[in-house]
Amino acid sequence: YIYLTKNVSVTTPITIPAGLNLQIESSPYDENYTTSTAPTSGYNKLSSNPESTEIRTISRASTFTGDSLFKVTDSDSTLNLYNVTVDGAGVEATKPLISVSDGKLKVKKKSKITGAKVSGADVASAISISGNGQVIADPVGGSADITNNISVDNGSAIIIDDAATNPHPLVVASNIKITGNKAFNGTDSTVAANGKPANVNLNN
Repeated sequence: YIYLTKNVSVTTPITIPAGLNLQIESSPYDENYTTSTAPTSGYNKLSSNPESTEIRTISRASTFTGDSLFKVTDSDSTLNLYNVTVDGAGVEATKPLISVSDGKLKVKKKSKITGAKVSGADVASAISISGNGQVIADPVGGSADITNNISVDNGSAIIIDDAATNPHPLVVASNIKITGNKAFNGTDSTVAANGKPANVNLNN
């Protein structure tokens, strides 16, 4: 598990190591959980309200435009997103926020994938699925959103590559909302009316 106590900005791609089942989620505690800004070993007095209900955000840095934030590339690897937001921050990039070419991505409750902006023909804005990769969007006990992602060209939020080999590359269940994603097909992306719905491209 990785528990986020604050929002973070990603500057280089994060590849999930082989054999790792990783869950990233917002911490139930604030970053400044003690009265000291430099906690030492042993006893540390808690601040008056150390608990936090904030949903933390993992965002694309303004200088990071040439790759995905997360890459799942090994058959024994899984990335779980729970109670966290992955945000493209409107930074125009040439790759989706998350690429799954093998292994699994699981989108769990209280998660959101949003704010991506990509350019390039047939480039997914939020998630690309290829090879034997699989995305399971099943926020059991709650809801999750994949929304407000755009392509300045023709890409959908989720694209399944036409050469994908997984028999079930995208599993959608429970209360998952994949809505409000758009493709601008080379028109002015600052004019909302130019965008056309572009949520999921199954290809096959």
